[in-house]
Amino acid sequence: MCAARPIICFHQAKDFVPHCQKTVVREYDRSRLHIAEKFASSMQMVMEYFDEVTFDRAGTLLGDYAVTNAPVLVRRDGMLIKFGGAVEDYWAGQAIDDQCMTPALKAFFEDVKANWDSLPFVDHEPVLYHPYHSNYFHWSLEAIPSQRMFGAWQSNKILVPSVCLEVQFQKSLLARTAGSNIFSPVQSGAIVRNPILASASMSEEGVWWLRRHAGIATASGRRRIYLRRSAKGTRKGGSGGLSESQEFLDFLAQNGFETVDFGDRELRIDEQVNMLDGAAVILAPHGAALTNLAYLSPPLSVIEVLGCMTPRAFFMHISSLCGFDHHVVFSSVYDDDRNVVVDVNDLRDALANCDPPRQ
Repeated sequence: MCAARPIICFHQAKDFVPHCQKTVVREYDRSRLHIAEKFASSMQMVMEYFDEVTFDRAGTLLGDYAVTNAPVLVRRDGMLIKFGGAVEDYWAGQAIDDQCMTPALKAFFEDVKANWDSLPFVDHEPVLYHPYHSNYFHWSLEAIPSQRMFGAWQSNKILVPSVCLEVQFQKSLLARTAGSNIFSPVQSGAIVRNPILASASMSEEGVWWLRRHAGIATASGRRRIYLRRSAKGTRKGGSGGLSESQEFLDFLAQNGFETVDFGDRELRIDEQVNMLDGAAVILAPHGAALTNLAYLSPPLSVIEVLGCMTPRAFFMHISSLCGFDHHVVFSSVYDDDRNVVVDVNDLRDALANCDPPRQ
């Protein structure tokens, strides 16, 4: 019988031959981060992000493995091996385990084994995948930049499970960063002998690689932008936007903010970034839409609202790398739709400290 759960990550396999293993140390420019004293205790936990190291890895996994739309490689004897970015992340690992325990996937793995000899066969080709492939942040800043670690191989073909080609941002970012590579979609499965695999976490090197290869540039300006979150289904536990009370909407109008909404993943990358061209101040809840900071130019001030369910420092890190001033406002209050309720007075204070000031 096929294994009930994935046993190991690809880099833990005895047959894995590493080509590249890097320790990623997170640095930041403390002068770029602005937090009111009232939020100091909340901020302490968030800043632990900069004390953590992660690892970028790439190499060859010797042997024959089936690549499908499942979040694991399937060996002929039924062993399941996790691969792609974030495989050491607890939540990603748990999500993969849970998926592989479903009756549908267990039956699918048995079908793969039964039809092994009829599947297409390729040799020694890279496979690009990420467990969070539907998340704009992880796809942009971890999956796509992992291409830089594949190194030299005989073919310029890169296999991509078709589940990673379902929405516009996935396809457009692959196209923009392809260079001479050809991305070959895997529809119903393929056997890969000695696949080349990589996993990467967000890093300074990855951000600069993305900026270079995506070929998207913007200019700074004088616009004040409220970045509304409307994407559905990419975060557990609620919609994750800001609660748009009348007081909040009055604040936006009184301070000259225009609203930008990227919709629900239907826009190309360049279309999203162009909507932010000329920004001087961006106000947004914590969320994947802030990934587009990686394409912007200083001077820029970011006001990020963090709720107690999403206290993450990813976008502070991007601001630090790109030379933006980053202002953090915390709230532990959510409305009935689980949108963050932010104190307008805290927003006023953050805006007053933004650089450059509005003339």
